[in-house]
Amino acid sequence: MNGRPLRWLTATLMAVGLGTAGGASGDDTPPGAAVDAARLHVTVSTTSNWTQLTISPGEVVASHLVNRTGDGRYRASGDGVVLNGVHRQETVTVDLVLADPTAAPSFSVSLTKGFLGVTEVTVANTNGPGYQVTAFADARHDTGDLNQDEAVSVDRGQMMGMVPLALPKADSRRLVLAAYYPWYRTYTSPQLADDPTQPRSVWDPAGVLSMTQQAKAAGINGFVVSWHGESADGPAMDLVQQAAEATGQDFTAYLEVPSATRGRSSDSAAFRVRQWLLQALARRNSPSFLKAEDGVPVVFVYGMDALPAAQWRDVLVDLAAREAVRVHLVGDALDSTYRPYEWGLHRYAVLDPVDELTAWSRSTSLSARAPAAVDPAAAPALYAGTVSPGFDDQRLRGPRDAVIPRDDGSRYDDTWAAALAGDPDWVFVSTWNEWYEDTQVEPGEATGGLALTQTAAHVADWRR
Repeated sequence: MNGRPLRWLTATLMAVGLGTAGGASGDDTPPGAAVDAARLHVTVSTTSNWTQLTISPGEVVASHLVNRTGDGRYRASGDGVVLNGVHRQETVTVDLVLADPTAAPSFSVSLTKGFLGVTEVTVANTNGPGYQVTAFADARHDTGDLNQDEAVSVDRGQMMGMVPLALPKADSRRLVLAAYYPWYRTYTSPQLADDPTQPRSVWDPAGVLSMTQQAKAAGINGFVVSWHGESADGPAMDLVQQAAEATGQDFTAYLEVPSATRGRSSDSAAFRVRQWLLQALARRNSPSFLKAEDGVPVVFVYGMDALPAAQWRDVLVDLAAREAVRVHLVGDALDSTYRPYEWGLHRYAVLDPVDELTAWSRSTSLSARAPAAVDPAAAPALYAGTVSPGFDDQRLRGPRDAVIPRDDGSRYDDTWAAALAGDPDWVFVSTWNEWYEDTQVEPGEATGGLALTQTAAHVADWRR
């Protein structure tokens, strides 16, 4: 460490309630390769006109400015903290969430600054009991080094810690909801991948009640009904509502945005999405309509990015202002411009290799919740992890899409493991009865009842 003694460092750490021991318990922290996200409490103090703190590898996925003094310009970057335009002295304290799924054995923490002045930094891990990660200063005025670089290497176990970052959640109920398709009145089409062992019509009250009871017995809390507006799906939705009310289950709509927007101008598409959404929400006063813990009705959205984010804003503002209707949307758009309008995140299809599904689950869960992990004013987005027993739509679409074999249930087990790797609020079963794509967990002639039995077992394990 160049420059000054540790007195300034000890005072800084004590001010934020952190000791100067090497680990959370005073000993070196055990290797943390399994921990892929860390909440870091960072203080940067500089008398240089500019300075940059960089942490590599990894990505800063959330940041919150805790305190600052001075009149310079501060910003969090994708790999650290940047200060510019500093006069005399600037000190910033910021909480960051650093994500790194690579299992890199070490990290580089580096300072770059202007020619004059001194920059000091402390970094602490606060995943659990806070402890110092590193502290050092750069006081060099070296005409041979225009960047004035100073760097230290930090062991992964010290940077990430052994305690996983606890992410806040939007809903504590651990609901399991299944996608439900209201177009199966008969099962005679040669394009179906399988046939149900109990051919129950979605437009028959007794059949819908029977399916609802069967789903409930397996731990499924309700159906998310594919929704193309009142004229197409209203009568089938009404039967789902009646069955849900009779059995104490939940129901809601799965708003099919690509169908609403296809072939329409931008304004016309937005109007139709608003219309379909309002038609579904006409059922929101039912005690079984899916609601968040704050009492606001919840609707799932498929293909959210088929409508621009700005138009989602207009739709939601219009519903609140003109109809006095609030709604939480569980969307599938990962573009940050949609985040203000997505109360939650999910995906419909899980056709990727299991390791990719696991990585996606973890990263999506982290991006949904990380801001709330550092900012007390931020609300976490809900994350619904998706599970599915397999996929085969060859009879409907030919060999265009890959076939995902069920492999005697191992594929379904793997998607559950991938979904739970993201520590979801809810689980989304894709699907209850999509017989054209062979994703159903409803018992079939060829697939049997294994998927439903597995569902019950996984749900019971998850809720323990």
